[in-house]
Amino acid sequence: VAERDSNDWHTPALYIKAVKAVLGQINLDPFSSALANETVGAFRYFTIEDDAIRMDRPWAQFPDDGPTETFFMNPPYSRGVIDGAVARFLKELPHLSAGIVLVNNATETQWFQAMMKRCKAVCFVDHRIAFVSPDNKQESGNTRGQVFFFFGPLFARMKFSKVFKKIGPVSEMTPETDPDPLPTIDPPPPDAAQVIAAQQRHIDALEARIDAQSQRDELEGTGQIAQLNRT
Repeated sequence: VAERDSNDWHTPALYIKAVKAVLGQINLDPFSSALANETVGAFRYFTIEDDAIRMDRPWAQFPDDGPTETFFMNPPYSRGVIDGAVARFLKELPHLSAGIVLVNNATETQWFQAMMKRCKAVCFVDHRIAFVSPDNKQESGNTRGQVFFFFGPLFARMKFSKVFKKIGPVSEMTPETDPDPLPTIDPPPPDAAQVIAAQQRHIDALEARIDAQSQRDELEGTGQIAQLNRT
């Protein structure tokens, strides 16, 4: 997308309405902001400063009470970050009661396959979602399709199928009894500013070596000329 950050694309109200039609309410949104939550309306949400992927406390407010919280999640989509977001989500899933996850339909990735093997239903959106930017503009540069994963009990899955079939084809899934191990949470990709700074340091070092070599060549040339003059 032209100079816009897909990690900060907000879910349009149309889809949040569908999510609430299934869940009733959203207790938790682990990847959000104050602005995004004006639309989502979750009772609790985590911001980028909270760092839901690496926070040292459980996502669930009362994890010892069993799975009691509903959730909605539209995680960051950039490569490397989405892997960690899904890995942490699947780790927290046993402590959450029912919820819906919106992601790209990256069927070839390990994180997507891990979700497929654990979800109860999936809706393949029959159009490209026009996400909303922080300045409240619809993004026209979405080049990928999306899916909604559903996690939760049977009665809620039936409601998910009924509501989301208006958004795209819905397939009800049977979670694998022994799925592959959970994906690991890899370190985040280096910050762009850090990458640029490292590249600049490398360029500066090369230029310094070139300058030093030029000075040596010039000195050697001067010495040779002087020697010729003496002869």
